[in-house]
Amino acid sequence: MRLAHGLVVRFVVIAIVCLAAASSWVLISLDRELASDAQGGAEFVARQLELQLSLGGIGGAAPVPIWKPITDDGLAPGLCVRYRPAAPAAEQSLCKGWSGQAAGAPAWFGALYGRLFDPSHALTRPI
Repeated sequence: MRLAHGLVVRFVVIAIVCLAAASSWVLISLDRELASDAQGGAEFVARQLELQLSLGGIGGAAPVPIWKPITDDGLAPGLCVRYRPAAPAAEQSLCKGWSGQAAGAPAWFGALYGRLFDPSHALTRPI
């Protein structure tokens, strides 16, 4: 009986270690993929805004970004963009695909993810 019990305990420990390793690999892989998507979205938004702002405004006024092509083509759901011109009163921001009403991640997962990764890392591009 002791042999069977010892084998079962070893099997359970190995299964838990494998599950933890697989879960860690999935989280790391997902974090890298999300960072890559955010990087690509930031580059696209920066190029679009540079192009729009280089065309100039109407009647000598400061140009205002047109968000429709940016949100339709290059901004992935869940990403936000904040445009900060020299005049702080003209600051604009936009988030795509987030209504603010959906339930977020469980608190324990949010705390764990926040400790392991940097979810609040902002990408900044000068235009």
